[in-house]
Amino acid sequence: MDTKEGIQLSKNLNKKFGGSLSNWSIHEVYKGVVFLMGNVHGVDPTGRWATGYTVRTSNIISIQKEKYVETANTVYLLYGKENLHPISDELASKVFF
Repeated sequence: MDTKEGIQLSKNLNKKFGGSLSNWSIHEVYKGVVFLMGNVHGVDPTGRWATGYTVRTSNIISIQKEKYVETANTVYLLYGKENLHPISDELASKVFF
């Protein structure tokens, strides 16, 4: 899926488009609380983060592995294959929750 398709998908789902994430992995820190961590790949269209910045999404609503992830407000494209992000679930749960 390319950026143009990601933008269209986000519009269809009535969500903002968060750009692409690389070096991404799925984390479950509490039962039912599942999020994705990855690094900003390219330009963040929302202007929130710089390229390479580590992003933790909000709780995942749906995921199409190696394509995109949908959260409550945002759609992110997934660049490359799933790869364990260097921040562990245990640390992420302390930092982000």
